[in-house]
Amino acid sequence: MTLWWTGLLLGALGAAVADGSRIGAVMWTSKRWPWNEPSERVPLVVALTIRITCASVLAGVVASQHVVGWSDQPIVLFGIGLAAPTVVQNGARIARVMMKALFAEYFRSDGGHDGAP
Repeated sequence: MTLWWTGLLLGALGAAVADGSRIGAVMWTSKRWPWNEPSERVPLVVALTIRITCASVLAGVVASQHVVGWSDQPIVLFGIGLAAPTVVQNGARIARVMMKALFAEYFRSDGGHDGAP
């Protein structure tokens, strides 16, 4: 059994590896820092903190559930942290698009009807 705080740490390490490798790849190809002005540093740090926190919380929750084969394997918790930033970001993007489409459909000018009598 892996303790929840160990899951938090492993998830944070996985997320740091995922985001660090992505930022490193961008820096390698562009030969620049990932910000253009010094004022862009704080939003980058906040975004990375949110992504790493989401990943560590997910891995910590899995570790605290005592699921055999998931919570007792450190490599699984690290893998959850590695995949979580991308999964959470894409899930939020899909949810935003779905909500936008639902609100557009619901609040159309014809009351949401198809125009059929």
